[in-house]
Amino acid sequence: MACRASIHKAIHPCFDLSAIFPPRDLPKLELPVGLMIGAKYVIKIFVFDSQSIMKLKAVAKWGGFDSKREPSRVELVTALVSIAILDGAKLKNGQSKPLLIAHMVNLRGRTDLLSHKNPCGNLYTAVHWKSAVEVEKPGLHGLVGLMRDVMTTLLAKLAKVIGEEDLGEMVMNAGREFQEELRQGDADVLLFTSWCRFPLHRVDLGWGEPEFVSSLCSPFDSVTLMDHREGDDDGGVVAQVSLTEDDMDLFCKQHDILQDACHK
Repeated sequence: MACRASIHKAIHPCFDLSAIFPPRDLPKLELPVGLMIGAKYVIKIFVFDSQSIMKLKAVAKWGGFDSKREPSRVELVTALVSIAILDGAKLKNGQSKPLLIAHMVNLRGRTDLLSHKNPCGNLYTAVHWKSAVEVEKPGLHGLVGLMRDVMTTLLAKLAKVIGEEDLGEMVMNAGREFQEELRQGDADVLLFTSWCRFPLHRVDLGWGEPEFVSSLCSPFDSVTLMDHREGDDDGGVVAQVSLTEDDMDLFCKQHDILQDACHK
């Protein structure tokens, strides 16, 4: 950017996150329970356009979601994908375990301790919750409500953080709590990452803006969410879903996915 335009128009990144998250002993990273070593994972892209998002908002409200702030597109797609995963597991096994859902939450703009506008690095924390086995009862609105509750709790904790050390400890505790849930092994695991509102489609390294942005296929059940129409909060969501081949076949046949998304 500095070479193509003026240095005054360049975005200046900040690389001093170590002041907030200094080097320390991290908990041992545990692989998700049920990880199928050697299984072939595939990734498919599901597009939920703006009309699908509006429809899902109406379904959530009709189901009983009651809040002054309507469901976000990330909450809705997270809930819908989770329901399809639960339904697929039930068809495959005759019954399904609860689903441990984890979302990686970007901390930029969520605390006054981060004064720089463009901090670089892994500036996130994890939130997690368990869904019910029977999705008929909570439905879309119930799973959206669960996500809203854990996010509200996270924001309340951030509001009480008064120093960098407290913020670092809060992030570490969230990681320890998630690791403890993984050790219990009583639930299937699905990991979400949202890249929505990240200007990935505007990244120009000299060859113009990218035609396509993608994450890598993960060797475990995971979902990456991105903007469908860049920077438009009323737009849609692209969900890049990574599952085993067998689970992906079941996932693609779920009614809600067939009805509300097109896939590539």
